Amino acid sequence: MKIITVILVGMFIILSGCLEAPPQSPTLLNSSITKIEVHGGLDGGSFGGDFIIINIYNNNTVGIEVGVYDSKNYIYKSAKQVPLEQISPDIERFVDLFKEGIKSKHVEVPLERSLAYDYIIDIYLKDGRRYGIAQIFKGPIYIVGHQKDFDFFLEKDSIAFQSPLLDIAVKTFDLSPEIQEKYFGRVKTSAVFDEAGTPSPAPSSRQPMIENILLWENGESKFIADENSSLSNFLFKTLHRVDIQAKCVFSQERVQRMKKNDTILEMSFRFPENITISQQIGTNHSFIPTNDSGYRILENVSDALFILEDNLNEELKGHILVSYEEVKVEGTTNYACWAVREEGSKDIDTTWIDEINSILLAIAPANSSITMTGMLTVIADEDCNIPEGCGPKYKLWDSHIRNFIPLLGSFKKEDSELIVRVTGTKVILPPSEYGDMNYMGPTYAIKVISYSTLSKIQYHKFLVNKAGEYTSKKYPCLSFREEYSGGIFTNWGKAFSWEVHANSPILKVRMTNTSADKTLQPFYELWYNGNSGSFIKEGKYPSDAVFCP
Repeated sequence: MKIITVILVGMFIILSGCLEAPPQSPTLLNSSITKIEVHGGLDGGSFGGDFIIINIYNNNTVGIEVGVYDSKNYIYKSAKQVPLEQISPDIERFVDLFKEGIKSKHVEVPLERSLAYDYIIDIYLKDGRRYGIAQIFKGPIYIVGHQKDFDFFLEKDSIAFQSPLLDIAVKTFDLSPEIQEKYFGRVKTSAVFDEAGTPSPAPSSRQPMIENILLWENGESKFIADENSSLSNFLFKTLHRVDIQAKCVFSQERVQRMKKNDTILEMSFRFPENITISQQIGTNHSFIPTNDSGYRILENVSDALFILEDNLNEELKGHILVSYEEVKVEGTTNYACWAVREEGSKDIDTTWIDEINSILLAIAPANSSITMTGMLTVIADEDCNIPEGCGPKYKLWDSHIRNFIPLLGSFKKEDSELIVRVTGTKVILPPSEYGDMNYMGPTYAIKVISYSTLSKIQYHKFLVNKAGEYTSKKYPCLSFREEYSGGIFTNWGKAFSWEVHANSPILKVRMTNTSADKTLQPFYELWYNGNSGSFIKEGKYPSDAVFCP
């Protein structure tokens, strides 16, 4: 009896050892994976690009390196060692995707074969074999075995090979939304959330994120872009930035009415997504779930509406409507109202609209119809200081008077510095218009058929004078009167902008200490009616700032 007991205890010890054995390295094609290396960028990373390198070591640890590349520099790099078991489920997801790709429908060798890649994945096996996966830019997926055992193409976006690998980077390094926005262009975590709020892997058949982007104008929709575009990347980045939730909820019926009247960009997702947004949300929004880094999460978003023009005068320009499913009424979709806060202000930031308008014009085909609103400037021959003259030249400036579009046509000189709405067609800008080596504008233009003025006051001289008058009365320590001319001048610099709000033009001048360092400085901003010149309001940052003690 004593001997039997010893044997049973020994068996228990042996079985326990089997149950607690460390995880084995994931295998592919009957060999262990030792390394997965991913490089992104249109050049496949050869001249710099986003990357993730996963080395699987014999001691069941994994070395992971990531890099995020932007504007010819790496803005983020990090390396870490983690237990194999931490990322093993995501590696297994990747293996399942690879096997699924092998079984998927093959397509003919495309003409794009010689073009650049969105990403390249190399898989290294213990027995010396190596396999590659490449997403051809705007083309199909290419799978190749370097021992010539594989060599075929799959339909574009048919297999989401990147998803589990990008998830490893996001989870391991806890990448902030700002870094995620740039990582591989539009990094997205493929995790979905269960009822308890814990992440679980999405099925391997998951398709890429963005379905399409539609432009709604005059009640009609037009396909503008899909996932692989500068517009989709910018919209996704803007959605990450939302940090104000307005007290408004829109039904599907009301949204349909807005689509018939307003100008809206609609970005739809193939599957409901969890979107990380800014941490800067008021305490009254504590019901919004957060991730481990404190970033808020918009759950199960199926589409987002970016309001470019509010023709119903509902004060919704610059707002972003995010869909969510109504729990109480199955199948009902409502929209929550969000916006991006302007830095250092309680006002809504609408500068993203300018960027969208620039992108829309840039991607529009030649000879397409264009209608745009902007600040007109006219340069006549007599305005030049060179004998041969340089005009007339016309430009349409965005709402912060930072970027312009060249205009071809005929304009009245007295309409310079007024807010106008132009209608015409997109054309290639003649070289004679940008022959100057210092030219920094676009090489396309709007050939104007007609235009109308929306304001009556030329902004620059008017705002300079008004800023001086207002400052001398309320903040005299920031102004002075020049003895020679008698004019009132200010110590602080001026930044001008404009907007059309509820069909009324508004001229703005912001006063700030531009001689200080690059950190945000206190400022006060003055608003005036662009037709009557009447004062509308003063806004200041911070709200309790004392400019003249």
